[in-house]
Amino acid sequence: MKKDDFKTLMAQQTDAELIRILSLPEALYQPEALLAAKAEFSNRNLSENAYTALKETDEASQQAAQDRATVPLEKHLKFLAFFFPGIIQLVFIDMFEANGYHRKAEELNKWTLFGTGFYILLAIVAIMIW
Repeated sequence: MKKDDFKTLMAQQTDAELIRILSLPEALYQPEALLAAKAEFSNRNLSENAYTALKETDEASQQAAQDRATVPLEKHLKFLAFFFPGIIQLVFIDMFEANGYHRKAEELNKWTLFGTGFYILLAIVAIMIW
């Protein structure tokens, strides 16, 4: 990318995105990109207070995303997934993933597989008994 391209790119960033770029380790960006980000930050006359506030907001949002990712699946959903495995769980798994609830999605997938396995085993036993 040319230097002018970085200037244009940084001018399109929101204040929060610009601060996020400047907050990350410098090794992640090309030197020209960092210079353009710093220049754009200066052009916008953002104060240190605005920088600190936006950085804290970004950190809080990242923490909230991390917290969402580790929320366990509720017991009643485990029960439903086990005893009523089916296609609807796939919709819920996708919904959980899309909203950042990665652990919930993983556990719902696991309990749905357990339930499916249970019914397969039950069918095999029933066939063997007849």
